[in-house]
Amino acid sequence: LPILSQAAADSRTLDAASSAGEGRPRLLRGGSGLVARIAMSALVVAAGLAIVFGVLFLAIITLRDRSVQAAHTQQVIATANRLQTLVIDLETSVRGYVITNNERDLVPWQRAQKQYPKEMKRLLALTRDNSMQHERALGLRTAISSYLLAYSKPLVDYIKRNPQFAPDVA
Repeated sequence: LPILSQAAADSRTLDAASSAGEGRPRLLRGGSGLVARIAMSALVVAAGLAIVFGVLFLAIITLRDRSVQAAHTQQVIATANRLQTLVIDLETSVRGYVITNNERDLVPWQRAQKQYPKEMKRLLALTRDNSMQHERALGLRTAISSYLLAYSKPLVDYIKRNPQFAPDVA
């Protein structure tokens, strides 16, 4: 018990000396006390967390934008692929019809002609935000329309009117 009361007395003396007449213990004072150090550490941690969250927020926003761009690019590619399939149907159907003189070979050709305007309109709409892609899409439209109007339709009409010349054309 005497050792315990001596330690309590020393602690009171130390607290009184450290407060230097301020009337409060050293632990509750500002400056270089423990509370100040804890507060400063908490502020540093909070600032660090705020920076980390800010960087993560920017990364998420950037990722979302890239994801939207990727989805748009996939739509453009899918539409261009559908157009390519339609053009292949236009070409192979006419070739098959000229070789066989069978009207059934024109079914894919007729279907492709019906679907072509919708798909081309979609491709042009999807590429409006990129001038280079849009110019290419306009070039495709011109080439496909030219093929249809200058070669494919006149050839089919000619073979329908003159089936006897089909072997010479093929």
